[in-house]
Amino acid sequence: MTSNSTSEMSQFSVPTEATVFGWKSNLLTDKFGPLIQVVSDKIKEASRLHLSTDLAALNYDLAVADCWCAVYDKSNYTVPHTHMPTTFSAVVYLEMDTGSSPIVFNNSVAANPTSGTLVFFPGHLLHHVPATEGKRIIVVINYLALPIFLAPAMK
Repeated sequence: MTSNSTSEMSQFSVPTEATVFGWKSNLLTDKFGPLIQVVSDKIKEASRLHLSTDLAALNYDLAVADCWCAVYDKSNYTVPHTHMPTTFSAVVYLEMDTGSSPIVFNNSVAANPTSGTLVFFPGHLLHHVPATEGKRIIVVINYLALPIFLAPAMK
């Protein structure tokens, strides 16, 4: 983990180790293929049902830009940031203890996920996690919507 101060980081930057003040590891391995596929399918379904956007009909598919795990213990947090230029960001909440902080979007809308919850949102949406009192273990997956002929190159 780096020791950059919050003031040195842009709130509109792609996440780096310095945005997560807890333990973070890269996880883009074949073992996460099933989870990545399930989350991708849920995003596509929600896009069709709630955004009236069928990515497949537009000849687009989702490709993983990156993936990692983060473990937050007492007092760990993230600073406000986005996941630009990704199209969608997804957080799978593996473990959420009582007292775990919410994820806060645009400094005003808080989501309080429980263990087993999937939260996904546009990659450009500003968000942060306040200092937590309870342990939280998450997997983050960032997706790019790419033309179908380019998406396999990212897999």
